[in-house]
Amino acid sequence: MNQQEHFVHILSLKKELEKTYIEYWQQFSSFSSWQFWVVLAMLLIPLIVLYFKIDRRKIFLLGFFGYSIHVLAAYTDALGIRKSWWDYPYVALPQLPGSIGIDASLIPVYFILLYQWCLNKDKSIGYMEHFLL
Repeated sequence: MNQQEHFVHILSLKKELEKTYIEYWQQFSSFSSWQFWVVLAMLLIPLIVLYFKIDRRKIFLLGFFGYSIHVLAAYTDALGIRKSWWDYPYVALPQLPGSIGIDASLIPVYFILLYQWCLNKDKSIGYMEHFLL
């Protein structure tokens, strides 16, 4: 099998996997399941809390910090999923990563609020503080 044939075979396997994954989502994780609503809540509730709690005077500092945490979490999660170390049986939408609620909302918002608390209480957060301030 040459490179082109091998690549086309991989693409066909991906298409079949996507079709199977959408069927799985429709049966076990669609809008009618409580798991869907938990995943959606993990995405939306932290963002709503952040909207009301973020210190708007430091929004760019906190936003960049949160974005950095998001990227780190997303890459770590992508590696873990690709290596089959873990996966997520319930997702909001089959086209989105299963960890979007965790990587894009829950973890970054937690660390943004923790960092904001440390800044407002003049608490040292150690090594990272020297790079971010």
